This record gives sequence, C-alpha cells and structure tokens, in this order.
Amino acid sequence: MTIAQTHVSASSDIALWLERASAWLFASLALQPPSSATIDEMTRLVPSLPPAMKAAAAEIVALPLEEWEPEFFSVLGPAGCPACESSYERAAMASRGPLLAAVAAYYEAFVYVPAPLREVPDHIAVELGFLSFMALKIAFARFESRVDDAGVALEAYEKFQRRHLGVWAQTLCAALAETGSPQYQLVARLLQCVISPSDPPVSSRPLS
Repeated sequence: MTIAQTHVSASSDIALWLERASAWLFASLALQPPSSATIDEMTRLVPSLPPAMKAAAAEIVALPLEEWEPEFFSVLGPAGCPACESSYERAAMASRGPLLAAVAAYYEAFVYVPAPLREVPDHIAVELGFLSFMALKIAFARFESRVDDAGVALEAYEKFQRRHLGVWAQTLCAALAETGSPQYQLVARLLQCVISPSDPPVSSRPLS
C-alpha cells in the first residue's frame, strides 16, 4: 500500500468512527424524554449519520412533539418497556449493585459524565451515550496517531458492547417494536440499525 493509499484508508476509518459516534448519540437522544432542544440536536446530527440510518432518522425528527411526549411516558414510563440493563438481567434483579458498579467503572475509567441526562448508569440512553463518547475518543486518537490510546479505547468499546449493551438491547428493540407506537417502532428500527451496522468490524482495520 502506498503512502497516499494509507492516508486515504486512515481518513475513511476515522470518518466511519465519527459516523458511528453520531449514530450512537442520535439513538441515545431518541430514547430520552422528547423536547424541542432534544429534537433540534437530533436534527443537527442527521447529516452526519451513516446512510442506512438517515431515512429513519429524518422520520423521527419530523414527529410532532405534542404527539411524541405522551408516547414517551406511555412506552418508556414506569408502566412501559423497561429501559435499564438490570431489568433484563436475572442476576441483577436480585441485586443491581454489582451490575451498576461494573457499568459505572467504564464511565469512571474514561471520565464519561452523561450530564445533563439524569438516569441510572445502566439506562439505555446512558449506555448509548457512552458508546458515542468512546467512538469519538477512538476517532480522535486515530486522527492524532495515538495508537496505544486508540487501542485501549477500542478494547473498552468492544467489551462494553459485548458485556452490556449487546446483552439486552435487541430485547428492548423487540419490545419497542411490539408496542404499536408509531414513534417507538421507528426508534426500534433505528436502534436495530445502530446495534447491527452493515459495515465491516472496525477492529479488523489497521490503525495506520
């Protein structure tokens, strides 16, 4: 591979990580209480999303806020679909402490503070936000050729997906799709797209 080809390959890899960061963040916002500020932020993200997500994302940001707000509390409120990892983990149902501590340890290690979102560490929006944060860390480390930092962040990113979000997010997607809510059926479709992207595993690509 020539120097020019290596540069193009590295640039494409960074662009994919930035797209992935936008995708995780959009999904996180879509699962937070809807507000005009949230929708504005999601609208700004649409152009930077992966192509496969843009159609569903555009439909979501076009949803009338006055219809979305009651749907949120119906679908994800106390009587709706559980939105926390510990609700899907049998061992955690007896004691959430160890699971919450394991999730929080990732956040502390990488100084992730999900403000202004005030939710428990294993809430879907917080976990999605963390993966967005980590994807950005990987992108910037690769841009600055900090190979070791990129490797550490990538390892944590993949472990978090495998041990946490990947364990239960598919079940939540299915639950959202079955609610009959037009808003959250769209969100479920988008979340499924984020969880199972069509591009090859980024961990297999060189850091050059």
